Amino acid sequence: MYGHHGPETGYLRRDQDRQLKKLAQAEGRTEAELIRQAVDDLAQSRRRVLIWEKQKQLIETWIRENAANVPRRKRSWTREDLYDRKVFSRH
Repeated sequence: MYGHHGPETGYLRRDQDRQLKKLAQAEGRTEAELIRQAVDDLAQSRRRVLIWEKQKQLIETWIRENAANVPRRKRSWTREDLYDRKVFSRH
C-alpha cells in the first residue's frame, strides 16, 4: 500500500509517490525539496490562520466594547437621491 523508496516517501501512498516523482521531474527539483516546500507552505498557512484568528478576536472585542459609543445618526439621503445623481445614473 505505501511506497518504500526512501525515507521521505515511506509515508506516502503509491499514487502520492508517483505524483511526487512526476512533479519533481517536471520542476527539475528533488523530491525532498518539494516535500520541504510543502511542509513550509503548510506551516506558513497555519501561522496565517492563527494570526487572522487573533485579529478577528481583537476586532470582535473592539466592536462589543465600542458599539454603544458609536453615535447613531439618521442618514440624510435616500436611495432615490443616489439614483438622481449623475454618478449613479443609468445609461
